[in-house]
Amino acid sequence: MDAGGGTDANINFFLERGYFGVIKVKNWQRTCKLVKTVTSWQSLPQLPDHEWGWVGEPHTYVQPTQQLAIRWPNKKKGGWLYCILVFNLSAELIFEVARSSMPEAYTELELISVIVDAYDLRGGGVETSYKNSKQGVGLHKRNKKSFHAQEMLILLAQLAYNITGWVQNELAPHSSTIASFGTLRMIRDAFQISGKIELDTNGNIVSITLNQIHKLAQAFHDYWQSRFAQSQMSFILGEI
Repeated sequence: MDAGGGTDANINFFLERGYFGVIKVKNWQRTCKLVKTVTSWQSLPQLPDHEWGWVGEPHTYVQPTQQLAIRWPNKKKGGWLYCILVFNLSAELIFEVARSSMPEAYTELELISVIVDAYDLRGGGVETSYKNSKQGVGLHKRNKKSFHAQEMLILLAQLAYNITGWVQNELAPHSSTIASFGTLRMIRDAFQISGKIELDTNGNIVSITLNQIHKLAQAFHDYWQSRFAQSQMSFILGEI
């Protein structure tokens, strides 16, 4: 877990209930205090310019932990940037969490490298998904001064998000490219295909034509053929 969950209360909560894990300390003042007790810094092979060291005087939590300090150069202001990783994993669990096979013999540096690898595998999908969705529907670019207007904006964004997801789920079996898209790319790429709609005298849709040059147009056509081939409305790929 990253620093978002690294408060004392959270760490103690996990430890009291018997959980195991690797957590980054959130309190920067605590971090500064702990790194001063590191007596030896050594380089990390997988991270250029990064160094590690054991905290000499660990902070006391409700259960015993090991505390690892990591530092790297502050390129903007000079000096170092620091973080503290708190963990209560055995060596066997460290290798397991890092998805690495545990050798019969290993050095301390190899163990440290595996701890860093384990931390790098932490979850982040939720935050990334939120960011992708907000960018996709343009929510961060539209703000209203009225509370009720903003509430309606959020509801419309929610509708747009759900429609995008439904369309992607329907098209995914016909295009591996679309199946891998996030909300942003669905709206930016898949929904930006040029085309035209033809209506009859009563205003009913007679045909939909998509630009056949677009690389994703075929997926829309294949989906239509698989679901609505018997429909009176035609779906055409042509030159637009």
